[in-house]
Amino acid sequence: MALQMEGMQFRLPGGLVRPRRQEETDDLGDTWTVVYCESVAEIPLRFSLLAGDLVHNLRSALDYLAYQLVRLDNGKPGRRTAWPIFGEKPVGRSLSRYNAMVKGIKNEDALVMIDWFQPHKKPANLLRENLELLAELDNIDKHRLVRPAVTLLTDLRIGQEAIVVPGEVKAGNELFRIRGKMRPMGTLYKYELAFWEQQVSTEKLNGLIQTVRGVVDKVAVFFGPNS
Repeated sequence: MALQMEGMQFRLPGGLVRPRRQEETDDLGDTWTVVYCESVAEIPLRFSLLAGDLVHNLRSALDYLAYQLVRLDNGKPGRRTAWPIFGEKPVGRSLSRYNAMVKGIKNEDALVMIDWFQPHKKPANLLRENLELLAELDNIDKHRLVRPAVTLLTDLRIGQEAIVVPGEVKAGNELFRIRGKMRPMGTLYKYELAFWEQQVSTEKLNGLIQTVRGVVDKVAVFFGPNS
């Protein structure tokens, strides 16, 4: 079955992964039902490309905000005008980079807000963490490599306590195990696509969308209807 993309969401259909179960005995003599991945459908490279474009467009949306904040007071944006995202407090050269990015923004409240959004600020929160992740993913995707998407098992409902093996789902890998026999009942598997080295799921990508939308909404207060 083919993968689908609905709006901003990547959808995984049923039948993507074919499981295989077998009974095994451990060194203590306990019996386990172990479920392995028999096979998994290949994920088209275009999904990785789409995820990369999504991330880059989100990062660009923030840069557009910085550009417009400079123009707000009839300033002239420069080559380095951009929305800064710094995981560490800027000092020395990094401080010069930060200042170059916001040069020309005269609205003091906007500058305070940009500073507040910086990931190095305390306390840590999801918004700041997402912005730092967004910058990191954009650098990976546009300057290093396009990593093929992988499949992750993210949820399992079988009515019995199970030990789930985290990580990439691929042929031969163990998915989960249950002590004793597995009862004959309906099993719900939920899988996610994941990208880049950090195995960023589509759920996390949608969280980045909401983060950028939130930043845009907050900065929008500085612009009048004619801006």
